[in-house]
Amino acid sequence: MSEYMQNDKKIEVEVRGLLSKREYSRVVEKLKKEGELVKNFKRILIAYSTFTEGNTSDIRCRITDDEPELIAKVGEQSSLNREEIEVKLAKGAFVDAVKFMKALGYSKGMISLRLSERYMFKGVEFTIVRPIIIRGNLKKVHSIYYEAEKLSDEKDIEDAKANVVSVIDELKLKIFAEHKKDIESSNLLSKSSFYEYVEQLNKEANAEADFTKDGYAILNNVLEIYRAGLDKIDM
Repeated sequence: MSEYMQNDKKIEVEVRGLLSKREYSRVVEKLKKEGELVKNFKRILIAYSTFTEGNTSDIRCRITDDEPELIAKVGEQSSLNREEIEVKLAKGAFVDAVKFMKALGYSKGMISLRLSERYMFKGVEFTIVRPIIIRGNLKKVHSIYYEAEKLSDEKDIEDAKANVVSVIDELKLKIFAEHKKDIESSNLLSKSSFYEYVEQLNKEANAEADFTKDGYAILNNVLEIYRAGLDKIDM
């Protein structure tokens, strides 16, 4: 492996947790005042790992504001730090990417639709995510959660973790219970389980798609919602 490839490896240090509507308002007010709004965006995400036995990688196909990508996150979903690999694709290639994944054997995926707002706050990328209920075409917000993350070289993981935790601490937010093995701050711990939350989203908000059957019809329906605009989504 070349020196360039060795130095190019990036680890995503990420902490996640749920937000109540009151916490959302409080946090956004502080982020707008003391941080910087990077962008608001909408995203369709197809997660294949839900249907892959014994996986330690998170394989995804997604489109963000009409920019398609293939994503691989190496490590357990609840891990504080994972290697992240992104492959950016040409505009208009999203459905072809889904067909490509099917050809590789990824024929089932969990489709989700999300509205997000991303800020930079004290060196940390802080994203607030609102999953949209697409089951039954309800088109309303299911819940709110945050992702606080920082990309790091392997040698700087502990510094990155300290930076992320300091931001979460300052914002007085709870984290998912699985993070407690990596973070020593009792006031941050939450009883909420990340895996239970994902399971809840899959049952109540997301749509399961089998691309050997009606998966493309389901995806086209979600794409129609995505393209129609999400400005009037019910909180």
